[in-house]
Amino acid sequence: MGDFQVAIGGGFWVAIRDYAMTSGYDDDGRMTWEEAVEWTKQLNYNGYTGWRLPHTKPVNGSTYNYTHLNDGSSDDGYNISAPGTVYAGSTGSEMAYLFLYELGNLGYCDASGNCLKQDGVLLKQAHLLI
Repeated sequence: MGDFQVAIGGGFWVAIRDYAMTSGYDDDGRMTWEEAVEWTKQLNYNGYTGWRLPHTKPVNGSTYNYTHLNDGSSDDGYNISAPGTVYAGSTGSEMAYLFLYELGNLGYCDASGNCLKQDGVLLKQAHLLI
């Protein structure tokens, strides 16, 4: 079970756990992946329907690379699809794209592997997620 899953629909992203709790669907908002899939199929948020959970496809478009890297060249690590990386703007990982582009955040580590506090590491515009 995950504490944070996101649904996509109507050009919006909804934090499932919080909305499941506030909508009365579930007391604690915790769901298995399968439960979240089923819930998003019936979700109607302010008249928006057709929700789904985000896709995660290979960042390079063909094969997964599970080597943990910070330069955005693998599917495991920081800066996946980040500006200035080899797969900049890739929507293979919709969550990475949301985090970096839609919300304007930075990875915890920079593309060179320096894992120090950077300006912008904290979530910006988190209020957009319900």
